[in-house]
Amino acid sequence: MNDTIKMPGGGYDIKVVRKEEILECIDANIIDKDVMLAFITQIEVDSVNFLQQGRWTSLPYIGTLRKNKYKEITRSKEYKELNEQAKESLDNDKYILFRKNLRNDIARNLKRERFYKYVVSQFAKKNKEYFRYIEKTKGELYARVIGYTLFDIKTDSYYEL
Repeated sequence: MNDTIKMPGGGYDIKVVRKEEILECIDANIIDKDVMLAFITQIEVDSVNFLQQGRWTSLPYIGTLRKNKYKEITRSKEYKELNEQAKESLDNDKYILFRKNLRNDIARNLKRERFYKYVVSQFAKKNKEYFRYIEKTKGELYARVIGYTLFDIKTDSYYEL
């Protein structure tokens, strides 16, 4: 089942194959097991590097992985020190409320951060040229702020000339 798809606009031809055909090709062409071991090792190294950078990584037969930022923050040294200081200085009921509020604040901040990244990426996708121009002339931070503020602006047709 070798299908060839022609990409629009004079693009490349893409050959679509099944997993079994790829495995047959590997069996036929890779005789040295060290080459295959090096290939698998490189996949492992790349996935570890992606995870350390906080990016998504994909592993065959497992799925996609990424670090959970909430767990990363709650397991950090600063978080533990803050909890220890609060435990020493507050009574038990106030300490429980403090922990609950702190966790809610962390979750709320992470949700805001995800929303911010989503809004900026959507603005950059819809206004590529403008976003790149602002990024090139003013800087990346300025372009992100402009993208966030201008993302949801709608004009009122009453005031249009």
